[in-house]
Amino acid sequence: LITIEMIRELQKSGVIVVGLTARSFEICDRTIEQLYSIGIDLSRASLWHEQLWHDCYLPYYHKNGIIFCDGNDKGKVLTHVFERLSYTPSKIIAVDDKEKNLHSIKKVLHPDIEFIGIRYGYLDPIVNAFDHEQAELELQKYLIRIQ
Repeated sequence: LITIEMIRELQKSGVIVVGLTARSFEICDRTIEQLYSIGIDLSRASLWHEQLWHDCYLPYYHKNGIIFCDGNDKGKVLTHVFERLSYTPSKIIAVDDKEKNLHSIKKVLHPDIEFIGIRYGYLDPIVNAFDHEQAELELQKYLIRIQ
C-alpha cells in the first residue's frame, strides 16, 4: 500500500514514473490489468503516451507507461528509449527485485545522471518458491484464451 501511494504522490508532483519490466510482450495486457487491479496506473506520468514498438536489434514494447523488455537488458533498453525520445534525465531512481538489472542500468548511464538503485527483496520468498513449469502452463492457457 505504501508503494502504491508513493507512486501516486510522485505522479501528482510531476515526477516521471516508468515501469520497466523483463516480462514478455504476450502478457503485457495481463500485466497492465494486474497493476490496475491494485491501483497502479503508470500511464499517468510517463515519458510518452503512445504505444511504441522497437524490434530491430533490441526488441521492446511500450504501453500504458510500461516498457516491456521481453527479457532484454533493461539498461540497454532504457538508454535506447532515452535516445529515441531525445530525453536526458538528471536523476534516475530504479527499484528492482534483481540486482543485476540495477547494475545493467547504472553501467550504461552517462556519468552526469545521478543514479540511485534500490534492490527490492520483499517478494524474495515468493520468487524463490516460483514454479517455472506451472507458470509456463498458465501462460499457455492464458495465450490460448486471448486468441
